[in-house]
Amino acid sequence: MERQPIFASNTLVEAVNSVLSPEDRNGFWDGLEMVLRTLTYREREILKLRYGFADGYSYTAAEVARVF
Repeated sequence: MERQPIFASNTLVEAVNSVLSPEDRNGFWDGLEMVLRTLTYREREILKLRYGFADGYSYTAAEVARVF
């Protein structure tokens, strides 16, 4: 049986949720939120779109560029 890579999911959100326990997941997202708050609004929104933090969909770089 061939093993799938642990980050074979479509988004970072799915990948994190699939490998971390619920307690660790909460800590990860809390820490990420603290880091995101240190960024400018534009930087934060670009990362949220690119990696699917906002709606679970990872937008391509071209799609993010069209938004901004």
